[in-house]
Amino acid sequence: MVNWIHVILILGAVQGFFLTALIFHRHRELYANRFLATIILMYSVILVHLVLDETGFYNSIVLVKYSVETLPLFISPLHYLYARALIQDKRYPFKILILHALPAILYLVFRIASMSLDLEYGRYQERSLDYIFYNWTINIQGLSYMIFTLLLINRYTNTLKEMFAALEKVKLTWLRNITILMLSLLLIFLTENFLFLFDINFSHFFNLTSVIMAISVYALGYMGLSRSEVFSSSEISTPIKQLYQVDPSNKDASYEKSGLSEEKATQCQKELLALMKNEELFRDNNLTLSKVAGKLNISTHNLSEVINRRIMLNFFDFINSYRVEQVKKDLLAAEKQNLTLLAIAFDAGFNSKSSFNAIFKKHTGKTPSEFRK
Repeated sequence: MVNWIHVILILGAVQGFFLTALIFHRHRELYANRFLATIILMYSVILVHLVLDETGFYNSIVLVKYSVETLPLFISPLHYLYARALIQDKRYPFKILILHALPAILYLVFRIASMSLDLEYGRYQERSLDYIFYNWTINIQGLSYMIFTLLLINRYTNTLKEMFAALEKVKLTWLRNITILMLSLLLIFLTENFLFLFDINFSHFFNLTSVIMAISVYALGYMGLSRSEVFSSSEISTPIKQLYQVDPSNKDASYEKSGLSEEKATQCQKELLALMKNEELFRDNNLTLSKVAGKLNISTHNLSEVINRRIMLNFFDFINSYRVEQVKKDLLAAEKQNLTLLAIAFDAGFNSKSSFNAIFKKHTGKTPSEFRK
C-alpha cells in the first residue's frame, strides 16, 4: 500500500533522475560532475528500491534486489572521490576506481553465488548473519569515507587563505554540510543496528532516514550543480591546483628548498608593497596569489614565502589589511559620507557584506558602523 512517505521518496527519485540526465547532458565537462551525477542516480534508485521493497515487489526477483543493495557500498567512496575531484581537479586511473568499488563488487559476487546455490538463501531473514554483516559493513565503510571527506574539506579550507583574498566562491561549506547530513544518516542507521542486536526495534526511524535521504538528493544535486561550476574557471581551478603542490602543514621545509635568496626576497617584498600602493590591486575582488605573482614575474611559491616569512601574514590577511585601511580612509573622507557602507566596501575590493563585517572587525575591533560613528 502506497503512503505519503512513499510519495516523498518517489518525488525525490524522479527529481534525482532529472538532475542526473541534466548533469550528464550539459555539465559533464567538469570531471567532478560525473561523480556527482552517478551519486545522485544511485540515491534515486535506492529511493525507488525502498518503496518497492516495502510493497513486496521483490518477492519474485531477488537478483534485482541484491544488485540494488550493493549501491550504498558504492555511494560512500563516490562521495569522497567527488570531493577530491572537485578540490584537486584530478582524474583517477581506472584501477583506483576499482579499488574503492571492491567491497561492493565482492558483496554482489557473494550474493549472486549464494543465490545460485540456493535460491531460497537469497531472501533476507530478520536476524541472519549476512544481513547483520551487510549493515555493519555499510556503517563502517560509510562513516570512514564521510570522515575522510570532512578531513579533506577541512584541510582545503585551511589552505585557501594562501591563494585567495576572498573565499566566498571557493569555500565548500555546502559540501561539508551535506557530508555532515550523510554522516548523521549513517549514525542513525548505526544506532538502529546496534539496538537491533539487543532485540530493540527502532524500525519507525526508517521513515526519518528515508525522508532525510530524499532531501539529500535534492540538496546534493542542486547545490553541487550550482556551486561547483565555479571550479570550471581556470581563474579558480589553477590556484587550487597550486595549493596541492606543497604540503601546507610543512611549508617551512618546502621554503628551505625554494632557492629564493635573501636579496631576491628583499627585492620581491619591495616590489610587492609598491605594487599594492601604486596599482591598488586589492580593489580586485577576485584577486588571487597567481595574479599578483604574474604581475611580479615570480612563482606563486616564492611570493607566498615572501608574504608568509617577511610580512608574517597569509595572502588572505595581507590583501584584506589593505582593503580595511582603504575602507577606513573612505569612511573618514568628507566627500564619501553620502555612500553606504556596502558601496565603500565593494569599492575597496570586498565582495560580500558578511565577510566585510567579519574582516573589518577582526582588524579594527569595531564594526564598520561603529567605526563610522
